[in-house]
Amino acid sequence: MMNKNIVIRGGYGYGNFGDDALMHTIVTELREVSDDIALLCKNKAYIKKMFPTIEVIDYEKLKEPVYSKLLVYGGGTQFYHFKKNKINKGLKHKLLNPDYVLKYIDKKILSKNKYIENKFQIREYAENVALVGVGVGPFEIDNSAIEQNTAVLFKGANFVGVRDEFAMNKSKEWGVKKPIISPDICYSFRSKFLDSYENTSSSINKIGIIVRDWDYANGGGDYYDKLIQTSKILKEKGYEVKYILFDSNPNSYWYSKRDELEMIIWNPEEDTFDTFLEKISVFDLFITARFHGAIFASILQTPFIAIEVEQKLKFVSEVYEDSSACWRNPFDVSDLLSEVDDINQNYITKRNNSVQKMGELKEKSDEMFVELKKYYKSL
Repeated sequence: MMNKNIVIRGGYGYGNFGDDALMHTIVTELREVSDDIALLCKNKAYIKKMFPTIEVIDYEKLKEPVYSKLLVYGGGTQFYHFKKNKINKGLKHKLLNPDYVLKYIDKKILSKNKYIENKFQIREYAENVALVGVGVGPFEIDNSAIEQNTAVLFKGANFVGVRDEFAMNKSKEWGVKKPIISPDICYSFRSKFLDSYENTSSSINKIGIIVRDWDYANGGGDYYDKLIQTSKILKEKGYEVKYILFDSNPNSYWYSKRDELEMIIWNPEEDTFDTFLEKISVFDLFITARFHGAIFASILQTPFIAIEVEQKLKFVSEVYEDSSACWRNPFDVSDLLSEVDDINQNYITKRNNSVQKMGELKEKSDEMFVELKKYYKSL
């Protein structure tokens, strides 16, 4: 049996830049109140390299309970339920990959019920529970078991900080008495590079396109070919265009395009947050299919265009409505080109608006961590 002061649960350890940044942020903040911390996530060597003194417990191979004074669900969208999309190009690529199929069989069939951890069951072993900067949904099956379990978890938590208005409304619907808005915790991300960084661009010259595979509902995968087509037109117009991958999953459709498309790829085994941020800070505009692509665009004081593959991309574009835009489904090429032109024509105003909004959200995130640490000290 294991006992820790603080156990942090998150979707960490998959080599995804956004989740790695969430992990780095919450560990950095909570180490200010306790050294007795464990991460409940996928156990990867690079995490021990980042945090040599932090215990990492593999939640895919957990055979006995981990007891804690405080269990923290550390940011990100950990509670959702999607319907699968029709078979599209990205899913076809995966199904034709033997390594992906074998891993899927092992995870979904061979290892099912072999280990005890799931995101709801672990709450039973904690004295107190905090949800910190979390997003929820969509729940595309009404009143699904996942949504019911999420409602019970939220209602029974001692500290509930949610990332957006949708999660706030859901929390109230589920009976949470005092949920607070705490923007994505990456707004409190600390970095030596960011300490001295300033965006001084006055127009768009370089465009970074942050992509991801998306095999779920609403035709998310339909954006692939249209985005590649758009990027070719943007290059013809004189823009420098590069693709950015927030992970190096060898089974992904976009990773398979790395030799065809010029890419910057996050690899936590080799990169540091500072070196990666320095690489992507050269862009004057981001077009992103990742939520944390939008968050770090704003942290880098740079306008972005969100690709609406899921609801949180739409939400973040609405938060930054005075500085950014949203490329909506069904992803018309001319619409995306028009959004790029509009931002370029009003670039300085858009950039300044982004800086102002980012500052407001960072302040709220920092305030949330003050309250969280105060709560922990009161236990």
